[in-house]
Amino acid sequence: SPQQFGSSFRCPFDTSRTLRDMAQTAEDWKKVGNDAFSSGKWEEAIEAYTSAIALNDQQPTFFTNRSVAHMKVRKFEEALNDAEAAVALKPTFAKAYLRKARALEKMGRKKESIEAAKAGLEHAADKVVDELTTVWKDCIISDLLGKWYGQVSDEMGGYVQEFEIKADARQRGGFVCDVAVMNQTRPASAHELNVKAEPMSFTLALPAPSDGPSNMVIPITYIFRIDDQGLHLCCPFMTHDLPKTFSGPGYVLMKRTPVEGTGPSEEEKREVAALSEPERVNRFCEAMITVLPDHDVDPKPEDTEEVHMAKAKQQILLNKSMFHANELYGEQITQMVFGEYVLGLKEPPSQCSSQIAALRAKMDKAGLLPGEEDRKKLAARQKQQGDARSSGSAATPSPAPPAAQPEVKPDPPMEQKDNTTVMLVAAGVVAVVAVAAFVWLRKKS
Repeated sequence: SPQQFGSSFRCPFDTSRTLRDMAQTAEDWKKVGNDAFSSGKWEEAIEAYTSAIALNDQQPTFFTNRSVAHMKVRKFEEALNDAEAAVALKPTFAKAYLRKARALEKMGRKKESIEAAKAGLEHAADKVVDELTTVWKDCIISDLLGKWYGQVSDEMGGYVQEFEIKADARQRGGFVCDVAVMNQTRPASAHELNVKAEPMSFTLALPAPSDGPSNMVIPITYIFRIDDQGLHLCCPFMTHDLPKTFSGPGYVLMKRTPVEGTGPSEEEKREVAALSEPERVNRFCEAMITVLPDHDVDPKPEDTEEVHMAKAKQQILLNKSMFHANELYGEQITQMVFGEYVLGLKEPPSQCSSQIAALRAKMDKAGLLPGEEDRKKLAARQKQQGDARSSGSAATPSPAPPAAQPEVKPDPPMEQKDNTTVMLVAAGVVAVVAVAAFVWLRKKS
């Protein structure tokens, strides 16, 4: 054997050529084809399988072997023809459906590919089941890829969300998704893509925000379908149960084009632009006072699940109003009011004092006003940022979000009941990036 002579030994003749010379039966030619295929000689494999078929055109494996060889040289039409010939010869041959499904997928005929995969699954076992399911998933994912835009129901907050779905290079039949809501974007990985269910479903898993548990992800499961209208999504709303139909508060229709007309109107923008800075501050404060509740919305460990969820939902709606006001009045006014005046870090204009005091009192009632220690930390941080800007060491600093902004604040560690609540509220929010912003009830420190 070659092993006896060491690695320098070279066989003095071409074994594949010997096999070819000796081939007499259809099975012989099949072996020649298999040997060529294993060596990456796709055209030689095709020739050998063709010779086998010429001697015996009733053997389906000859056609499926030639089909996969055709796939290697991107002759998809020929690959499809061979796969269909194999199916005709043996309608229960699962691998023939697999070859047909793959060829159709490569030709862009995804609906037919899925139908072939479904037909093959009726006869498949073991590894072929996984391969047929992967083809099915690949067809679905190819339709999901790209950007989708939609506006969730009023019960969910009525905000616009954007999904950018990309293939996951780490695994076949998988994808990842960047989710953007209210100018925040978070990456999510997709799990449990179930194409066999009716309706189909998938789960997006978002890593906990930086101030949450490092090993926790927030899962949201959606049922979905894709048609001429767009991507239909529906998730549970304040319940554990996955919906069965595309209806109710958890439903959203995502389309390929951005959602128009959801921000401040041009008339509103012109009106605000005509105001002086103190007038904009007062109008901003009035808007916030109107939407802030008169009771504490900070969830407590002793809250029941219903109370906790109601508070979280209230804060979701509050953040939507906050986002709208920020878009209308501008980041500078938002930062000025919440990052300076409300905290007492800077004296407001005299004509704004009463409105700032009223906003501070309303935020205190809602449990959204930072304590004295937090204010000191914020003052130190803002001074440090101001010094950096003055020295030019941070030419384009990213301003920290205003500390007193009526935003959700983090809960203390909770029992499993509360983790369940987190997931329920996450589903209620629909957009996983909103979960990161709202459910963890982030405190500024």
